[in-house]
Amino acid sequence: MKLPSTIKIGTQKFVIEERLPGDDGMLSDSCFGYTLEARSLIVIDQTLSDGKKQVVLIHELMHAMNIVFAGVSKPSKKDDYEIWEHHSIGVWEHAFLLMLRDNPELVKYLMEE
Repeated sequence: MKLPSTIKIGTQKFVIEERLPGDDGMLSDSCFGYTLEARSLIVIDQTLSDGKKQVVLIHELMHAMNIVFAGVSKPSKKDDYEIWEHHSIGVWEHAFLLMLRDNPELVKYLMEE
């Protein structure tokens, strides 16, 4: 299975790279991937199994969607769980659908077993 090389999220394009942990100091036993906002870059540990790469990619894509769609408005720390829950779901509902529509190669990659 081959990771997509780019992903479009909203108006931004993120490059996806696989790297070896020995070549990238940010990858470790507790960090399998990361997202750099300033470079629009997602890095995934090349040594992971295919299934784990899919999970890590989804995790990093959620970081990227949060960067693009969350904006600056958020509930107060004092607001109750329901307000925070609806805020979080509101961030993801449009972002996730747009990401899937804009990236059919991603959908294909994620559906592979």
